[in-house]
Amino acid sequence: MKVIRLKTKPSPALLRLLGIADALDRTIIDALADGTVNHRDLAGVVAHRLGTLLGSLQEPRLLEHCVDVMIRQVDKTKSSC
Repeated sequence: MKVIRLKTKPSPALLRLLGIADALDRTIIDALADGTVNHRDLAGVVAHRLGTLLGSLQEPRLLEHCVDVMIRQVDKTKSSC
């Protein structure tokens, strides 16, 4: 499920983060599939982490960008079901 379109060639650090993101995706999907994690609890944890990250950055438009990306991803996921 690769949908990330990068604007620039990824650095080694970004490639490492993408690998971590893929592993996190697998962990989340597996936990949801086997019922070991409640989807509302999971969404709360992910939202909290993203909020902390965005709050620590000094880029006001970054929140808008993240919201746009999330909406597009939800739309793609819904249309593929």
